[in-house]
Amino acid sequence: MPALRNFEKAQAETLHPSFQVDYDSDIWTFAQTTVGQQKEFVTVDWAIPLARGELLTDHKHRALLAELKCYLKTAIIEDTVRMTVGSIPATYMGLRELVKFMGQRKIHSLFDISTAVSWEYIEGLEEQYMTAGDDTGRDRAWTHATAYKLIHPLTQIYEIADRLRARGGQAPSEAPFDGRRTYDVVTEPLGLARTGGLMPVPDEISVPILSYACEWIDHGSEDVIRLQAEVIPMLIDARSATGARRIACLRQIKRHIEEFQMSPIPGTLISWHEPLTAIDRIDDAGDERGISGTQSLRRLILMTQSACSILLQGCTGIRAHELIGLSLDHDPTLQHGVVKSVTSLDGLMEVFSICGISAKREATRHEWTAGLRPLGTNHLPIVIKSIEVLVRLMEPWRALSGSKSLMLSFSHAKSLPSGPDGIGRMTASRNSLLQREFAVEALTKKRGIETTQAIYEVRSLRPQRWRITFAHYVFRSKPELMPALRTHFRHMSEQITDQGYIGNDAALLENLEGERVMETSRFLVQITLGKPIGGGPAQRLLMQHAESMTEALSEMDGETLIDKAVAYVKLTDLRIWTGTYASCLIDMLPDRSSCNPQASLLTVRASPNFGLRSPGLCAGCKCCIILPEHKDFWEDRLLKNQAIVQAERTNSRNQPSKIAKSRVVQSRTVLRMISNATGDASDRSGES
Repeated sequence: MPALRNFEKAQAETLHPSFQVDYDSDIWTFAQTTVGQQKEFVTVDWAIPLARGELLTDHKHRALLAELKCYLKTAIIEDTVRMTVGSIPATYMGLRELVKFMGQRKIHSLFDISTAVSWEYIEGLEEQYMTAGDDTGRDRAWTHATAYKLIHPLTQIYEIADRLRARGGQAPSEAPFDGRRTYDVVTEPLGLARTGGLMPVPDEISVPILSYACEWIDHGSEDVIRLQAEVIPMLIDARSATGARRIACLRQIKRHIEEFQMSPIPGTLISWHEPLTAIDRIDDAGDERGISGTQSLRRLILMTQSACSILLQGCTGIRAHELIGLSLDHDPTLQHGVVKSVTSLDGLMEVFSICGISAKREATRHEWTAGLRPLGTNHLPIVIKSIEVLVRLMEPWRALSGSKSLMLSFSHAKSLPSGPDGIGRMTASRNSLLQREFAVEALTKKRGIETTQAIYEVRSLRPQRWRITFAHYVFRSKPELMPALRTHFRHMSEQITDQGYIGNDAALLENLEGERVMETSRFLVQITLGKPIGGGPAQRLLMQHAESMTEALSEMDGETLIDKAVAYVKLTDLRIWTGTYASCLIDMLPDRSSCNPQASLLTVRASPNFGLRSPGLCAGCKCCIILPEHKDFWEDRLLKNQAIVQAERTNSRNQPSKIAKSRVVQSRTVLRMISNATGDASDRSGES
């Protein structure tokens, strides 16, 4: 074992923007950066049990504690990793198992973990999880996800060994798992395949729910807002009264709510909702509960909010945390701070989008297309109407709590809030629970089934499934929209959208293949024009081969140039791989690939290595062509890395991140090439 390292380096560094904790403390607490999570803080308790009743924080284990602290801090602040707060719990879970293993084997330093020891660690984990013994806690399945979380910290420690040692830390003396990546270890030696992921909400469930939500917002939201506005002053008056007058006020409120006349559905004499008289309802646990008066109004308000959230997620694919994170002070130049509208290129339509923050990997600004209407008309797309309803419905509660969030929750179990403590932030789990409650009512009303049956059918309904449902709806409606769907979801890889969201349905895959043929064909037609079509190393090669491509297409059957291109693509089985930040010509130039250098040796169709592919790598690859449609990604990349450089100049004594600075230069170069190809001088590639 090497001599004890000097850990003062890691401790003395100026605090990084992402690392605002006391390094010497045995408990590190990080503010949750992903909105909508149940816990507002992520805690790392370094008092991890080792063996024989000993803790990692004991004096005898201070060297190992220092090594692990150094690792976690480095992973958070290093450009090559930049671990987010959302990833810390999974990493901590892996560190706890690693520490326990090291304690059992009396291993005192990460340096002493050899390749052989790393395989012993895996064997111990597998045995522990597959033979739970007398563990009386919840079932712990040995799955791909579990194994990955537990194994990855050890792999990652070795990957950043140089950075750790530079900070006074330590890493294994040999590559864990014979140098294999975590994913390869989990899928090959352990044989744990990834599950298929979430499935879309079935049509027999999603259609009634979305239909009922539309009717609720279109026909009933005004009633809910009006009744709430009438009752709140009455409640304020009642709460200031005492004795008999208070009882009389509460009775008047109850009577007012029960006698409130719901509006009829347009064109009928049928009310959109039954009167709010006392009723019994069955909750998620199967218990029957009576509700009346203000409790009925409270439920009506929350159900209206759920109808809005279902429509927003089901009609845009916005994630739960992205929806919950929408705030009325996001951008003061936008309507309600989140709604943007622009005129379409043909000048005929007004296109709406929702603006907010997406934090799947890190917090980034994002827009979700939310509908359109003929220019000059007053019609509101249902998604935008849902935003309007949420703004007005929750306004009294925002004023009471001081919050600017679009969605809120009620903290207490009964009645309506009387003070700020009765209003809380919406969380992903609360949103899920309320959506299921709305879904139960939707199925009982639209399909006429029993409440118990409806509860059973929606038991696995989760807000995230609306995203998959939306993707399936878009693709089944028009497969040609797949590139637009990738942009809408901001997927870095077409593999995520195609495999993760479309799945393996044979009919859908046939449509997907047809759209790939058309994408490639349209690209070849552009090549024949002999003009720059984008940037990237492959652009010059395409210019050189424009004439030969024209000759090749002229020999194909077809009435139009696009018909000839389709025939050529089908004959040669050629494909262009598209993505958010670049398109890849690896099928045309397999020997030039940076991410898959063995592509030319394969007998099957060449494809990018999606595990290795990245914006920086692609931008320098000879297979890469960056098109005008990729401009938004590179503009965002430029702005984000400019912000990183500026923040580190302001907050740190260290030199600004070399990686961020190189990304700024690269993004400017790419934007300049796109600008030259399109003749558009409006890019943001200039110095700032």
